[in-house]
Amino acid sequence: MKIRVLVVLLLCVGCNLSDNGVVVPSDKNNVDLGLNDLAQDMGNTGTDLASDRGDNVPDLPNSSDMSADADLSNDVDPSTDANLVDMPDLPPSPVCGDSDIEGTEVCDAENLDGKTCASEGFLGGFLACTSSCQLDTSSCRNTGRITGGNTYGCFLNSENSAKCWGSNAFGRATPPSGKYLTIDAGDRLVCAQKLNRTLECWGDLTDGFVEFPAGEFQKFAVADEHMCGILANGTLQCWGDSGSNLNAPMGVFKDIDTAEDFTCAINSIDEIECWGESQYGVLSPPSGVFEQISVGYDHACAMRADGSMICWGWMSESYPGPFRTFSSGYDRTCAIRRDNSVTCWVDGFNTPDDRNGERFLEIGVGRIHECGIKTDKTITCWGSSNSGENNPPPFD
Repeated sequence: MKIRVLVVLLLCVGCNLSDNGVVVPSDKNNVDLGLNDLAQDMGNTGTDLASDRGDNVPDLPNSSDMSADADLSNDVDPSTDANLVDMPDLPPSPVCGDSDIEGTEVCDAENLDGKTCASEGFLGGFLACTSSCQLDTSSCRNTGRITGGNTYGCFLNSENSAKCWGSNAFGRATPPSGKYLTIDAGDRLVCAQKLNRTLECWGDLTDGFVEFPAGEFQKFAVADEHMCGILANGTLQCWGDSGSNLNAPMGVFKDIDTAEDFTCAINSIDEIECWGESQYGVLSPPSGVFEQISVGYDHACAMRADGSMICWGWMSESYPGPFRTFSSGYDRTCAIRRDNSVTCWVDGFNTPDDRNGERFLEIGVGRIHECGIKTDKTITCWGSSNSGENNPPPFD
């Protein structure tokens, strides 16, 4: 109650306290609420209140006492460290693009902190850093890293270098020293996709092979006397010397593979289109939606999103899977299940070879042999070995 009265008196200068404790103005016609008079009366307020109430209201300090008490600087010795509080230095904010990995940055510019596509779980490719200093794995690859040709094979190791073995006719087993994303082999020619998505080929460069279009490719496929590719805008182009195989359809496409006499591709609505010479019904693909395709000499196969596969032509079968990836060769197809086990079908007979439970990351089927990259990053081949195609070099 004493505090309330004090506050009211401070707000009502010129007021008196009645016998019943009610604050009333002493002169209704001259009530002074001015701040100047309030400041002058501050020194006497505590004493007046005590005399009016007749009780023990403590004296308020006058302005000089308050100033003296409020000056705490006299009690602090700035030269004494005990009176000072050290504030920790705030770390500088990370600057993405300065090549220093800081804060939440995983990488910075060219500084990948020793990481590679292989360390991130891929077979190979090119790891990069985004403008927000996070890893960009868009150029890392788990497919297109191993391929089989006619009595030879090639793969890309974890350093993205090409290694080839088997028959070296036309120099096809002697790759250049470049760095590549994907690789594909035909009978006499090998092509690989460079980091800038352009193509480089070696082997037999006759039959117009060397005249492939300039520019970037999303995907490409090599056959005996021709090859086809999906350009950067999704359209198709085929070149070489193979008649009707060069008559690619119009439209936008996602995947493609080609053989000696025909080619198949998956278009933008995930349906299959085939063209070339018709034999064994290879130009009559099944209807439906598919996400991967591969063709051999006399058959073709495609995989659905659920991992099931269907083949048509000489090898006309359905396989429930589920599979993760597959490859078709001259008269055979091999597929890797989602548990990384493999199965192969040869010459249209549904008598699979499961490779004794071996586990694979990718597989490439040649003319009459197969090779795969196993989960322990070793290479193994089986089938015909007329020219040493079953004796690959080490992966790294």
